[in-house]
Amino acid sequence: MIKKERISFFQLFALLYTCRLLTVVTFSPTLNDGELNGNYLPDIFFFIVFLLLMIIPEALFIKRFSGFTPVSLIKEQSDFFSKSAALFYSLVLLFFASVSVSRFYIFTTSVIFPEKNMSFLLVVSILVCAYSAFLGLEATARGNIVLLFIIIIGIASILFFVRNEMSLYNFEPIYSDSVGSYLKSGFFAALRTVEATLLMFLVPKCSGKAKKSAAFWLLFFFFSLSVLFVFLNGVSGVFAETQLFPFYSLAVIARFPFFDRLDAVITAVFIFSILVKTSLIFYVSAELLNGVLSKDRRVNLLLCSALVSVLSLVLSLNLGVHKAANSPYIFGGLMLLTTVIIPSVLIIKFKGKKV
Repeated sequence: MIKKERISFFQLFALLYTCRLLTVVTFSPTLNDGELNGNYLPDIFFFIVFLLLMIIPEALFIKRFSGFTPVSLIKEQSDFFSKSAALFYSLVLLFFASVSVSRFYIFTTSVIFPEKNMSFLLVVSILVCAYSAFLGLEATARGNIVLLFIIIIGIASILFFVRNEMSLYNFEPIYSDSVGSYLKSGFFAALRTVEATLLMFLVPKCSGKAKKSAAFWLLFFFFSLSVLFVFLNGVSGVFAETQLFPFYSLAVIARFPFFDRLDAVITAVFIFSILVKTSLIFYVSAELLNGVLSKDRRVNLLLCSALVSVLSLVLSLNLGVHKAANSPYIFGGLMLLTTVIIPSVLIIKFKGKKV
């Protein structure tokens, strides 16, 4: 069973909200093949439905095996398979982190500093995330509350100053795409929800009431997601489908009384979100690797940093490589395996057994 550091469920779901927000604001029609059509609202509805269905096995696992993770549960029967599972989960999580970091690298080298080599900045950023993970879950959770407040204010400012650019003519009729197309888009979007995998490893480190916090943050996430895409649809219309990063383009359109552009705000949102998400993945991965590679958290974090640095640069070489790694077949397949299949198998395997 896992104890040690403790955070509240409110802090946990705030962390997961920030992580998921990164995926939303870095949404790219070019890089996210098959995820979301030009008519985003029906896609979002089906995304929510599929996401809730996907986390059912996790919810049942958490309820049935309170205080356990898949790795600690497997350890009850086999130390070897437990270490194998820990290594597998950590590598999958680090792969997820590499995809996110590589997308941020593509953003900086294609939008902020075109044609510039930002490898040094990428490595430094990853080391900062490793240091944040070294400080512990409690420090990351407390820091996230502050960063999340800044992020929400920043996004709200952009939406406020772009409101006059909205037009009903930019919204496509719901019947413009088939139900099958919406189902496919919503399903593919749900397959990229990394936070579902993290959830099983972080719940045992939480205290307090989970249901109220979960309900609040889920509703707030669904509300904010809908608002963001309503504005993206209403302001950009089909133009958004031609942009590498539509939400950045939306920020460029916004006008502030004292500044010509608010793209610096969305850039800050990207940076804050990627720091929180990568730090959280590093923390969980280092915990999983404890006893598998090294019992020293610093060694494990350095190994995580090295792997993510190399893999992120490889995935950033060209858009084709990144798209392949982020595809619903590779990325999504790993999500289904770690979030749905393994918890389901463990529930069946340990049915009726005391743990």
